[in-house]
Amino acid sequence: MNELEKAKKIAIPLLVLQIVAVILGIIAYSLVIKLATDTQPSTNESNNLDVAHQSVSLIFLQLLLCGSGIAGVVLQIILAVKASKFDQTIMILLIVGFFVPIVSLVGVIMVLTKKYVVKPINNNNVNNESKQDNPVFELDKTNL
Repeated sequence: MNELEKAKKIAIPLLVLQIVAVILGIIAYSLVIKLATDTQPSTNESNNLDVAHQSVSLIFLQLLLCGSGIAGVVLQIILAVKASKFDQTIMILLIVGFFVPIVSLVGVIMVLTKKYVVKPINNNNVNNESKQDNPVFELDKTNL
């Protein structure tokens, strides 16, 4: 198994984690807005119980976001190291993605769409025509 295949196997869970983090972030944001509108002082027991349930669910969502964030950072570091072996551009995008998350998403998508390239090498023959007629192929290590 080459480095590109290993990187693709890491990129898929990272992409899923990034999508899940965005969805959980939207849900948490909407819960914060709802909790802020519901926390008016009242003597109504059902309102106080509802606020308590919303607070617990918000804390649970924050823990999920924290866990997925840590897992995402670890996977992104591993993917950046693997990407450095076959494409410097993707590695740079993944590193910049720590500070600008959309760039990380672009880097992960580039890893998933990267093709395994085989390039021809030159023979040591003096005649250039024979090189074109009988190409010898070797794995291109720069694009792995």
